[in-house]
Amino acid sequence: MRVYQFRHSRVPYYYTKTTSYLQHETHATITENKQLNKFTLSRQNEHFLLKCQVKIDKIKSIERKIKNIMTNSELRASAKEILTGKYKSIIIFSFILSVLTAIVNQIGATFGPVRDLETWQIVDPGNPVMYQIFNLLTGVLAMFIAVSLTNAFIKIIKGEVLVYEKDLLFGFAHEPIRTVIALFLTSLFTFLWSLLFIIPGIMKGYSYSMTTYLLIKTDLDASDTISRSKVLMQGNRARLFFLDLSYLPEYILGIFTLFILWFWTSARHQTARTLFFNDLFEGSADPVVQ
Repeated sequence: MRVYQFRHSRVPYYYTKTTSYLQHETHATITENKQLNKFTLSRQNEHFLLKCQVKIDKIKSIERKIKNIMTNSELRASAKEILTGKYKSIIIFSFILSVLTAIVNQIGATFGPVRDLETWQIVDPGNPVMYQIFNLLTGVLAMFIAVSLTNAFIKIIKGEVLVYEKDLLFGFAHEPIRTVIALFLTSLFTFLWSLLFIIPGIMKGYSYSMTTYLLIKTDLDASDTISRSKVLMQGNRARLFFLDLSYLPEYILGIFTLFILWFWTSARHQTARTLFFNDLFEGSADPVVQ
């Protein structure tokens, strides 16, 4: 007899087949007993029917949760509605973080090698030590900024008002060591998978894509946060991929506006992604520390 195990917060795609199988087996058992004029089921059959009914009840419960999952079209529409009247605050917030990143990058570039524009050969090696230090600082800064920006969008979908003085520094103050470890590991794992081929790297990138949100919403340690992200994204990577892909035309169009349109597109995109996470997180069957 087949054994079906439901380990994740989302039911696999074959749940309908499982339901049909269990219902078929239950019906077949009852029919067989009726044909044999055994109206009183044996203990074994009773036990089997009870197990089938429990599994069917679990599957139906999961089906009800699935029906409440927002489609990508609904996520896009909800993101647009949520941002009505809030574009200014989130765009200014994003712009400040972008300027901060650009300043650090520019300072680091002053220590980098100078190349001849025609031959592209290095004419001045610069200061390699300081250049690498600033590269490291830029990477760490990007992690903190990612957490600050993610927290801002979480507040946006909750209807809360952004407080620049506090929220801009959120990523720097919210367990920075855990943030650095978790996001460094996700980058490292994604890079290592990418060495095999580009597609495994992309797939793993999507598996780890909820890590930043979980750093804010849970008290899990770095490794458990990554593991939790993988569980949440089980069976949902394609849905997030197509959600991201749906914004590609707007990003392409933004190139012809000197990238200005990107601020509005990115705001809607990240809001939709945050709603996507919230959908998974709130519908999760496994308890999570909040």
